Amino acid sequence: MTGTIIGVDIYAAIAMTIIFIGSIREYRRRPKTMRHFVHMILMNIIELITDCILTIMTQQPAGPVIMTLRPVLYVLNGASFYLLITLYIYYVHDTISRKKNVSICLARIPALFCVIMNLLWGISAYVPFLYYLDENGFHHGDYYWIVNAAGGLILFYALWFILHNRKILGRTEIASMIAFMACPIICVVIRSVNESFSFMEASISLSLFIIGNFMQIEVVSELRDQEFRLSEQRIRVLRSQISPHFLYNILTTIYYLCGKEPEKAQTALAELSEFLRGNLAPLDQTEPILFTKELEHIRHYVKLEMLRYEDLLCVEYDIEAEHFPVPPLSIQCLVENAIKHGISRKKEGGTVRICTRVLSSGYEIKVE
Repeated sequence: MTGTIIGVDIYAAIAMTIIFIGSIREYRRRPKTMRHFVHMILMNIIELITDCILTIMTQQPAGPVIMTLRPVLYVLNGASFYLLITLYIYYVHDTISRKKNVSICLARIPALFCVIMNLLWGISAYVPFLYYLDENGFHHGDYYWIVNAAGGLILFYALWFILHNRKILGRTEIASMIAFMACPIICVVIRSVNESFSFMEASISLSLFIIGNFMQIEVVSELRDQEFRLSEQRIRVLRSQISPHFLYNILTTIYYLCGKEPEKAQTALAELSEFLRGNLAPLDQTEPILFTKELEHIRHYVKLEMLRYEDLLCVEYDIEAEHFPVPPLSIQCLVENAIKHGISRKKEGGTVRICTRVLSSGYEIKVE
């Protein structure tokens, strides 16, 4: 069984290290819950390594080096465990805080309890209290029941906290938080029957692995929601760019041209087709376009407006630079506003000027 325990610890430590390395990318940009999860993985790695070393030590003669290192490793093992529990409490708190305001004291009180247990565990390595160490290894002390009671109380508190706020949490979030408790509790139950079954650290690794998978599912779900919202936003932008009143006027103009000037009507339909294509293209485009392409779209729009205003509208182009990026449809709406709120209100009509200039700091675009 000892060899199995060492093998499982090593395998779990390697797996958790790989997940840890993959999770620390862009660490500061991640939400608090993800940062707590990364810290929990780190604490679990320390647990696994120290447990593996301590298990190997039990198979070696109790020399001076082992007797010196053993208390230090037990303190480190216990400290990483209680820090992991503390991080888990903050993970639960911050997950719920994203949905409603929750007092930070609800996380700090059990965290303080973990700190006290951490101190008692560290003291017991040198002053027998919760446990004691001798040449034969680790032994439960008269007050070791405090360790089990403390762990049970903290996990029970976390479970109550989760279930109390279940109405605002999704199934995935509830499952990911409860998953952390499930595997260690099962391990404790098995160990109560078979004391040689010592896979607590590995069971926590399994719990963290499950949490990581649930968090990944949540991230994918959020990305899908963002994509859906982005699609809706693009559709709203399209609607704002193509005014029903504008389309009605253009189609009415083309209708009359079909009877009087068919060739001009055909040209107008071609311009309208290119204009609509230019408005639809940004729905599938997220990056800026060259001003050259935007200018082409503006020219199609201007030709359509000239069908309505005829000699009342004049558009002048003073283009010094056109090979620079701009957001799609950003300039066309300025030209549309200039015609709608400027030219259309003047009986004598007017002129719209579109100018571009090269500046030392970039480019300047004017619509006047």
